[in-house]
Amino acid sequence: MLHLVTATASEPDPHDGPGDATRVGFVVSRAVGNAVTRNRVRRRLRHLLRDRCAGLPHGSVLVVRALPTAAVATSATLARDLDRCLGRLLGPSPSGVDR
Repeated sequence: MLHLVTATASEPDPHDGPGDATRVGFVVSRAVGNAVTRNRVRRRLRHLLRDRCAGLPHGSVLVVRALPTAAVATSATLARDLDRCLGRLLGPSPSGVDR
């Protein structure tokens, strides 16, 4: 599950550091598994998002909430689900090709 908040020029965030880079946060609850499993899921999601952050609006905040099934999902499944959710958040790409 993803939540995206885009920055507006009229509402600067007092918590922003230098510049207004895109920020990503992860929520991985105990329902996903023990600490080792939660950290593994967080690392896998962070790795997948590294390449996808460039497509997010500048200055936006993305929160990724891992569901319990993420603990047993393959990397390909996580990537496909992440792309599907990002596509829904950002809308269709300008080229007309779905993400």
